[in-house]
Amino acid sequence: MSPSPLTTDDGQLPEKPKVFDENDKEVVGTTGPYYEGHGLKLTCVVSGGKPMPKVRWWKEDKVLETLSPLDDKTQLSVLELRIPKLTRDYLDAVYTCTADNTALVPPLRNNVKIQLYFTFRTFVIYFLLESRQLLAVKIRLDDFAR
Repeated sequence: MSPSPLTTDDGQLPEKPKVFDENDKEVVGTTGPYYEGHGLKLTCVVSGGKPMPKVRWWKEDKVLETLSPLDDKTQLSVLELRIPKLTRDYLDAVYTCTADNTALVPPLRNNVKIQLYFTFRTFVIYFLLESRQLLAVKIRLDDFAR
């Protein structure tokens, strides 16, 4: 008799990570849109696993946050990722939550792509004068934010 796909010789695999936004809404694939300059909170929740899994947030090949295995009665592992201020560098960025409790099986993963709205910083307003000259006025919003 072969073991079921959710078990190994050492125990039981956790469920695939689920990701929730700051409104506790499950994120599937893409989250947002968020506005440039605002913050972001994503929560990775992993259920089960024996032993309890190590949970990590990644961006590309860099680990951002790690939760070491906790053996409590809830059988839940919860790890938050917080970005206090989103910039244009976050447009279409992909973050990955992984969970693993054995080296025999690759980590279970959930990828989330960030959708971002930009705020315009500079406007150019054109005026056509009576003399048929064109006057351009450039306004930088950064100048008004101070």
